[in-house]
Amino acid sequence: MEDNAIQQLNDSEFNSAVGAWRDGELLVVRNGATLPKPCPKCNAEAIESPIKLKIVRPQGEGFIGAAVADAIDQYKGSTYVGPIHVRVFFCPRHRRLRRVLLIICLACIVLGAGGAAVCLLIDPKDGLSGAVFFPVVVALGGFAGILATLNGENPWFKPKRFNQEYVWLKGACVKYLNNLPRFIR
Repeated sequence: MEDNAIQQLNDSEFNSAVGAWRDGELLVVRNGATLPKPCPKCNAEAIESPIKLKIVRPQGEGFIGAAVADAIDQYKGSTYVGPIHVRVFFCPRHRRLRRVLLIICLACIVLGAGGAAVCLLIDPKDGLSGAVFFPVVVALGGFAGILATLNGENPWFKPKRFNQEYVWLKGACVKYLNNLPRFIR
């Protein structure tokens, strides 16, 4: 796909899509766009106001992970310049996903902290020979999950490619995609 693909769109396709197109089975979204109703996950009627999403490139850890992510981007022809922010309408079922994730993360924190407390109460000196670290890791994972979810991380779509201010996403249903104009390469 060429970088000038965005300029090849005619005005009616650009305006009618409100910043969203289909490219095969992928949803193409422009930074700052509000996706049209209905719910892109199941094509059911969307409710309430849109949810703000932040779509980021999956990063590797440390220097080597970042270098690998950059190499993969170059191989795919992606140009990542930062997170893409979009607003999406969801049906009641898919809208609950973020709340469910927050509840699961909170449960991990409570169970992890409680498990660590039990380990330290049973064996205050060694924490059951280091077993205290497992519940602590569970609690920290829950805390990291809450921070990511509250920060607007996206649990609904998987980014496949970035091109400046556009992102190709996997996860939208075929019926929803068929109602969008085709992205012209």
